[in-house]
Amino acid sequence: MSFRWPCLPAVLGTWLIAEASAWACDSGTVRDAAFSRQRDVHRLCVFAAHGDPDGDAIAERLDTWLTARGDAHNLRIERVFPDDPEVTWSDYGIPSRPPRLPATALIGESVPSGNPFVIGGWEPAPEDFDGLLDSPARETIKAALATHWAVLLHAPELSNQSDTSDTSESEAIIGAACATWAEKQPPGLAVVRLQRDDPRERIVCALARIPPQGPDWLGVVFGKGTLLAPPLTGDDISEDSLNRLLETLATPCTCLHQSVRFGLDLPMLWDDTITERALAMSTPVTPVTPLVEDVLGAPPHIKTAFGRMTGLLALGVFGAAAVSGALAWGIARRDRGTGS
Repeated sequence: MSFRWPCLPAVLGTWLIAEASAWACDSGTVRDAAFSRQRDVHRLCVFAAHGDPDGDAIAERLDTWLTARGDAHNLRIERVFPDDPEVTWSDYGIPSRPPRLPATALIGESVPSGNPFVIGGWEPAPEDFDGLLDSPARETIKAALATHWAVLLHAPELSNQSDTSDTSESEAIIGAACATWAEKQPPGLAVVRLQRDDPRERIVCALARIPPQGPDWLGVVFGKGTLLAPPLTGDDISEDSLNRLLETLATPCTCLHQSVRFGLDLPMLWDDTITERALAMSTPVTPVTPLVEDVLGAPPHIKTAFGRMTGLLALGVFGAAAVSGALAWGIARRDRGTGS
């Protein structure tokens, strides 16, 4: 029996399914893979009418300041003209034009919805440009990510800020997690305390939605300064819930994880030498493809990614089969017509 070219699409379709079901990224764990992805870029928007000299001056000063930081930042300046009827204010996370112009706002995108929200706003502009990308907590986080597997960012309730006795319930949970993960993923976790009432931490608190007053807040930071979603607050802080968050980072990275955003990157300067030092601590893993039952129990955004991938594969196979069938039918007609 001779090999027929019409069979080729079907063969390719079968190969595509086999490869897709077996393929997984080779980036180690989710934590390790985070060092190879592009950071979230937050928009630094200057709102001023066309020809407004004050707005132009603010944008120029911000651009000069940001350019001096090379590629180490994750901000992008955007000029917004409120007198332009084409402006859609919901694209900036606000209901309408700012009440006073010029104005400046730092805009991020929520996870997992991707909806824009205002991290910080100023009239007309921030006085301290460096505070957009730097603060005591962020400097400590960067240093810790270079020497630890991940970071626990803790914003205690203000009444507990001066408590250094490690007797609070949250601190006991943090201590237990540090002991556990020092064995699971050496060298384990670093703990960074966030002073929620420090004006220098305004950007971090706004992005993480940490109010000035409120219960204990606990988040996990990994990769290039990514705050893992969701953080824990108040009674939700438990050893089990914290370990579940950390287990997410220890999961072998698969094709299913490639397009998933596990958190939101802090506005922060980043040095690639930190990446090199951090990856030196990576634990080799064997990439695996998630089982169907694992996907069924996964969060909604994981299920969506899996569903899209499965749909694309099904569409590809259907297309291959249709082409194969059409070509085979055409060749059969030709053979009957020629009497072969």
